[in-house]
Amino acid sequence: MVNQEIYEFFRSAHSSGSGLASKWLRQNSDMDCHFFPEAWENQQLRANYGIPVEEEIIFKRDTSFWSDHNQGIVITDVTIYVHPDNDDPSGFFYFDWDIISYVNYKDDIFYFYDYDNELVATLHSGMFFKGGDFTESNKANVAKFLTEATSKVARKVPAGDVIIDLEDQEKYDEALQALAQLPQDALQDPWTNLAYGRIAIKKSMESDEPIEELFDLANDKLQKARELAGDDIWNKIFWYTSYWYGYNYAWIGQNYNARNFFINAMESDADGMKKDAIQMFDLCEERLKDIWDNYLTTYEYNDRKFLMPVRDYQIAGCTATGVDTFKMSNIPPCIKFPVGHPVANELYIGHPYKPELYVPYKGHEDVFFVDKIHELSYILQCLGAEEISITAVKGKTVNEIENSNSKLGASADFLIVSGSAEGGNDSRSRQTTQQNIERTLVQRFDPIKKPYVPEGLIWYPEESKWQRLVESRLNGNMLEYSEFVSTYDTSFTSSTEANEIKGSVEYLWNKLDANASSRVEKEFEQKVETQWRVDVKFRSMHDFDNPSASKSNALSANEQNYLETLMDYTDGGEISERERRMLDRMRVSLGISEKRAEELMASIQVPQLTEDEREYVEMYREYAEKGEITEKERRRLEKFASALGITPDRVKEIEK
Repeated sequence: MVNQEIYEFFRSAHSSGSGLASKWLRQNSDMDCHFFPEAWENQQLRANYGIPVEEEIIFKRDTSFWSDHNQGIVITDVTIYVHPDNDDPSGFFYFDWDIISYVNYKDDIFYFYDYDNELVATLHSGMFFKGGDFTESNKANVAKFLTEATSKVARKVPAGDVIIDLEDQEKYDEALQALAQLPQDALQDPWTNLAYGRIAIKKSMESDEPIEELFDLANDKLQKARELAGDDIWNKIFWYTSYWYGYNYAWIGQNYNARNFFINAMESDADGMKKDAIQMFDLCEERLKDIWDNYLTTYEYNDRKFLMPVRDYQIAGCTATGVDTFKMSNIPPCIKFPVGHPVANELYIGHPYKPELYVPYKGHEDVFFVDKIHELSYILQCLGAEEISITAVKGKTVNEIENSNSKLGASADFLIVSGSAEGGNDSRSRQTTQQNIERTLVQRFDPIKKPYVPEGLIWYPEESKWQRLVESRLNGNMLEYSEFVSTYDTSFTSSTEANEIKGSVEYLWNKLDANASSRVEKEFEQKVETQWRVDVKFRSMHDFDNPSASKSNALSANEQNYLETLMDYTDGGEISERERRMLDRMRVSLGISEKRAEELMASIQVPQLTEDEREYVEMYREYAEKGEITEKERRRLEKFASALGITPDRVKEIEK
């Protein structure tokens, strides 16, 4: 016997044969419906209903056809067992007296309610009476009798209620102990695991320092809550666990993780939680100021590769794997964007070798590709290139990529420029022509500085082919070189990573953009490879050791042709207007710029000399004809020029 008081309550009422339920209690003559069955009946009932031996059987109503004691109702001092149909074992159920608060009756149905006024079970009157000799009043009185019986059993307080009460009283140790003692089936409830994680966090926050064991326990239980949540409560469990995840990470100082969890909790439909999550997010952002200022050096490239600025009012819920989201008003200040950017809700990818630069993901392959071509051209110029030819072999042409980059808002750093690129600091640009711009870009240079490797290169440290090129050029006097560069070479996103990011971006855009699906497909469509060939012709390394030879050898075939024609025309004196027109037409057909034509003209014109200058030339020629001018002779020439009033610059012109 477990609950002696309720057993004695039924025994006393049955013995007296009077009271509210007297007619029901007197059902002892029928073997299918009576109180306090005999031992042999109890044996069958325990076997068929699974009744523990410590429970005392008070009442049975057998509704089976052959009186097999396997269908109907059995009431014990602990539990009410119900088996409506022995052909359907799944219909069997039971409930304990200690959860029942009261019983109502109406229209042949008995209604059993718990202490929260929740309906526990409904039983037809046929489960209590056999035959039709019972009035509605008799049945209503039985409900009252059963209600009185519930008062004889100590109320069973759900374990969850006990734990919540302990939590409210801030008795976290006792609450954790109670949770640890719960049976395994109770720990398969998502709300129980949520409470477990929440209480572990509150207990940890009581200490001066975070407690690692409690941190791990909380994360484990919050994750379990998410795993157990069904579709009907998933959103609530997700918001609540995010909120407490945020506190758990904030307490141990991992504010980056905490701010992301609070972003998710900001979507909660619980106003108090939502408001607190917003405040905690702002607090985390404030704590992260130093991190944002040093974002590029704090995180490895792959950990900060993708980011998406979001309008401030849309940040709630906007977190996704592999993509950092920022309010437009609080993007890390160390990040730089192309002209016209950043744009809200746009996906950006970091430049692999320019840490501060982020470009739109859409079209980034072309941006990186042209950037690499640009640097290669610059290196070739500094190595003494006389001509660089860039030919589109496959995919987009030079013109197409320039146009697409300008539409992306890219700065001039990304565009294919003329011969006056950075290399012009040490290499005079002679001429730039475009031959069939759709396919080829040709650049010509007049290098004057000895070949060297420039500083500040971005791609070069990672390009072993370029490094071997430099060694061959500087140490072996390479004169020609060709290389194929492909967008595949500059791709820093694998197909697997692209698919993962695609899923994350689609999730974010579904929150931000009604046209997310179509936009995602366009953004992540399969790209066609673009391949260009870069051909270069170098000036000989020997020419940089012999400037005069270099100047002569620097002439291209077209320039040499034009120079010879100039010498023929000037040999007879002044050039006529008709001859000038002919020379100009020839210049255009040979692809020689006006500036270069003037330089060639100047190179063959003899300067007009004054009387004093002619005297200096005679003295200079006298020394020069003997061979190399000695230091002593040079001092005499300088004194003579000074006496004649001829400046050092004019001396150089005359001697040349």
